[in-house]
Amino acid sequence: MKLLHSGLPIHMRDADGTLSFEEGLLCDGSSSKNVGQMAGLLKNPDYPDKDERMYDAYRNIRFPEHEELFKRFDFRYDITAIQPGTVNGEFKKTSGHYHGYIAGGLHPYPEVYEVIRGEILFILQKSFHFDRDKELSITECRAVHVKEGEAVIIPPYCGHGSINPTDGVSAFSNLAVISCPLHYEPVREKHGLAVYAVKDNDTFRLIPNEHYENLPPVRLCRPVENPALGIEFGVPCYHTFITHPERYDFLLHPDSHMETIDNMTTEVFS
Repeated sequence: MKLLHSGLPIHMRDADGTLSFEEGLLCDGSSSKNVGQMAGLLKNPDYPDKDERMYDAYRNIRFPEHEELFKRFDFRYDITAIQPGTVNGEFKKTSGHYHGYIAGGLHPYPEVYEVIRGEILFILQKSFHFDRDKELSITECRAVHVKEGEAVIIPPYCGHGSINPTDGVSAFSNLAVISCPLHYEPVREKHGLAVYAVKDNDTFRLIPNEHYENLPPVRLCRPVENPALGIEFGVPCYHTFITHPERYDFLLHPDSHMETIDNMTTEVFS
């Protein structure tokens, strides 16, 4: 199966959900996480098959002719594929982390995530003191439901992780700054992000993580387009970057875009 929404010659094998790259497209390598490696982040880690795959990550994907452009911006394009299914009823997910501060800047780095197959729930939990607050005080929590061909910007200060709430492999790409520091420990210390997504008949239900104190209510949201910042549904981010790289300058200089980035989701009311 070709991942059409990536806009790139990438195929996903039906048998195991792994990716292959064609027509000279380069990938620096891949890594996998299994249930055992994710045990400390799960709602209930007591699971018989510790070797069962959770997700695969593919790093620094690019055509050779675009390599210099990516280096000039210090950007990298990656893809993560999350396996279907649940671990004791909890949907499979990635580890979750915070982004560190921009050197000489006022804020942490943002990031762009784009769903190229299936659907992803991105959990965004805002903490202004994630790097020094032992209690990890969360001021806002959003679960952004992003569908195939859509993208979302991860705002500065938001710890984030991704969940596959479907019965098939779901995959997303990211456009990120290579030199961005990543902070995994604040999430590990709390046994995951602020909410877990569990299977509830044919959909998902969000359950607060009891290791956090004074959590605000989680808001279910959908992403919002902003072509000026490279977020145009149905238009692959890779293509937008190589044709209009200046649209992603906010990844390096978010200071003047903070309010816009923070308002690029809209709440879903049942």
